[in-house]
Amino acid sequence: MAAKTSPNAVPAIEPGARCADASATPGDDALRDECARLRVALTESQARFDRLSTLTAHWLWEQDRELRFTRLWGSQRVDSVDLTSMLGQTRWERAGASADSGVWRQHREQLERREPFERFEYQAQSPDGQWRVYNVSGSPVFGADGAFVGYQGVGCDVTDLRRAEAALRASEARFRNFTQMGSDWYWEQDSQFRFVEISAGIGQRGDVTAQTHLGKARWELEYVNMDASTWRAHRELLERHEPFRDFQIQRPGADGEVHVYAISGDPVFDDEGRFTGYRGVGRDVTASVRAAQAQRALEAQLRESQKMESVGTLAGGIAHDFNNILGAILGNVALARDEIGPLHAAQQSLQQINGSALRARSLVRQILTFSRRQPPEMTCQPLRPIVEETITMLRATMPAGVSFELELTDSALQVQVDSTQLQQVLLNLCTNAWHASPEPTAALGVGLGAVELDAVAAAALGLGGSGRYAQLWVRDHGCGMDAATLARIFEPFFTTKPKGQGTGLGLAVAHGIVSSHRGAIRVTSAPAEGSRFDVYLPCQPDDAALPAEPVEARASSELQGRGRRVVVIDDDEVMLLVTQRVLLRAGYRVQTFHRAAEAIGAVRAAPDDVDLVITDFNMPDMSGLDVVRSLRPLRPSLPVMISSGHIEEAMRAEASQLGVRVLMRKECTLDEVAELADVALKGC
Repeated sequence: MAAKTSPNAVPAIEPGARCADASATPGDDALRDECARLRVALTESQARFDRLSTLTAHWLWEQDRELRFTRLWGSQRVDSVDLTSMLGQTRWERAGASADSGVWRQHREQLERREPFERFEYQAQSPDGQWRVYNVSGSPVFGADGAFVGYQGVGCDVTDLRRAEAALRASEARFRNFTQMGSDWYWEQDSQFRFVEISAGIGQRGDVTAQTHLGKARWELEYVNMDASTWRAHRELLERHEPFRDFQIQRPGADGEVHVYAISGDPVFDDEGRFTGYRGVGRDVTASVRAAQAQRALEAQLRESQKMESVGTLAGGIAHDFNNILGAILGNVALARDEIGPLHAAQQSLQQINGSALRARSLVRQILTFSRRQPPEMTCQPLRPIVEETITMLRATMPAGVSFELELTDSALQVQVDSTQLQQVLLNLCTNAWHASPEPTAALGVGLGAVELDAVAAAALGLGGSGRYAQLWVRDHGCGMDAATLARIFEPFFTTKPKGQGTGLGLAVAHGIVSSHRGAIRVTSAPAEGSRFDVYLPCQPDDAALPAEPVEARASSELQGRGRRVVVIDDDEVMLLVTQRVLLRAGYRVQTFHRAAEAIGAVRAAPDDVDLVITDFNMPDMSGLDVVRSLRPLRPSLPVMISSGHIEEAMRAEASQLGVRVLMRKECTLDEVAELADVALKGC
């Protein structure tokens, strides 16, 4: 039986071999010529093959029946493989591995079955000692008789390719991790602007997932809340294939609030310049948008605060000038009444002038109180006078149609408070009640009383413990509030008033002040039923020490000037004249000066002849404190009084350091100057 001829069988023609015996047959010459032609063709074919093999980065190989390399050739550029060193070795010996290990065992079994193989990869050391990855493919070779004679195939170094693939996989993994862990998400769209890829990062949005986007254009999604004109402008930009940055869309979030998302994208083109879609990123910018809104609100509040500070400064300056005017009026009225006698017909008119001036002085004092900037002064004091003073000021500032229904207890309710801050609380509550009243003729209820709270009631209000509390309330008959509004009533910047009619800070400030006084505010309200604000402050014992009378309070000593010399400095001529007349009547010798420099010069000329200097604080050429600094080198022990319409803590501290004996309220000059002069001279 003839042996089966393999289709891969190769003829055994060796270069230089003889084709046949020359004497065999008469046709030997033709056979020899054919053999010679075939030898030339084979040689040329082998040369062409060798030349072509040098143009590729691959190498060619042949193995014998024992699977040992018998021939290798290839490009001179294959420098990662020492082809010569591989001759006589099997592939696994070349790799330095056992033929019975892992993939090598499977590969050898395949070879023993004489099967072709493709893209088998293994690692081996290159001539420079590095481990590299090689990819080989081969086919079995059979002789003319069908017997297996070996393998032949091709190999290449794929180390750089595998490293690039590994780097790409690592880069994709990092990108995927970043997009999943970050707050941003990555997206891709096709040429019809439909989502084809979107990262898992969008799943952090709560009820939004990648599946809700895939296959849809952005304007087809149900979750967005945008008007048609905005989408139209955005789509026109996309159709022009233009990049875009921070395009903002909105949608209700899982928390019920409207969330804002910023989307950025760039168009994508293929190698031939054809538009293939968009890719970009998205980000939840709700927090930053809210922060920007809050910042704008704070900036507006800062501008409002600066405006109010300017108004306060202006009010303080105006009040200072008014103090001079009122001091002159009150002083001259008092002098006139003394001079004309108690039975004169003009006494009644002068009395009315005096009463009006006193009311004006009280109003100026309140303006100065609210325009001053100083730390809280917590003192134990009765609460009713503070409430009454605040109501008096409210009646002077609110429209005539606003009335007050007062329910004030007669009991002594003493509390530890800063009177100015508590007045601010009452002002804010009453102003809020007035604004809540729909009619211009609003009736506001203001009450003050005492209440005993047990531990449970005190805890419900957030108070420190059970005991006796002062209860101050403000009631209106306005529109009232629903539960949602009540829940936010003390939030800064929250307001139900129309734009431009409220800052949303009044009740927040009131709540902060009451909390700093260890108190609490309770609100009761219902729509169309009005509102009531109850302020609770811990009471002090009835016998608690009241604050001592300040230095500038009226003295009770008998007035005896005894001819002592007083230098008076004031840039207001009327005040200067009134002060002089009052001191002269009290028995002092008075020398007056409009300019501080002139007065200092007079003291310098005879420092021991002056017993007391009374100076205004606010003057054009120098302040009252500057006057004291100039006098100290001349006579350190010289008593000095300073008169001012606006006495602040900084001024008190500096005056004390300079040894000023007395600070006197400018508006009380007539009542106090003679008495306080006597106080300043005691011990001299």
